[in-house]
Amino acid sequence: MQRNESRKRNVNACHLAWVQIIKVPIALCCAAILLASCDSMKTEPESTGLANAAEETSSNESRAVKELFLERYFGTGLHFGSKDGEKGRQSYKVTKLPGRAEILGVYPVKADEPCHLVEMAVSAATEGFDIGNFTQALEDRAVSFWQVPWMEVLLSPDGTEVASQANRIDKDSKLLRGDVRIAFFFHYLNTDGPFLTPFGDLAIPKPTKRPARLKMRKYEAPD
Repeated sequence: MQRNESRKRNVNACHLAWVQIIKVPIALCCAAILLASCDSMKTEPESTGLANAAEETSSNESRAVKELFLERYFGTGLHFGSKDGEKGRQSYKVTKLPGRAEILGVYPVKADEPCHLVEMAVSAATEGFDIGNFTQALEDRAVSFWQVPWMEVLLSPDGTEVASQANRIDKDSKLLRGDVRIAFFFHYLNTDGPFLTPFGDLAIPKPTKRPARLKMRKYEAPD
């Protein structure tokens, strides 16, 4: 009896030892899994938060750059460097010149920014004029933000050929005396508003398809 009881105690002791041996790694595994889950739960929001913060920062920077661009340039082909804080039509202070100007046609242009090719005739101009003074008023902007002609050229009397490019016109104002015909690109043209010139305000005709004789005027975006 004692031997049997001793054998039973040994068997029970062995079972107990094996149970203890098995419990330890199981407990360790459970602890490791629990810790990993906690770390994952902790890390994921942090990484997600960092990613969202980086994305928001990038978006804010892009928006800031875009707003700065619009504020400084408001398109392309502008007057630059004016310190005049006066805004609207009253800030257009250009000496009125003798002569007469007329817009012969306004032709839409395919470009990244809204743009038209403008053809004009100036007659009886007794002195050279600055094509850069042809513009439109922006009531909420100073003159330095108003659009000006881009890639201006002097045309032949019948408007079929380019007589002089912009660089030559700038050097010799005599080319713009008497009766002349000019063409230039103009961005963000407001066809409902007046066009300001040294010869007076001009009404803008309805845009029409560009005539074949002016196909040679190829638009190039400002740098």
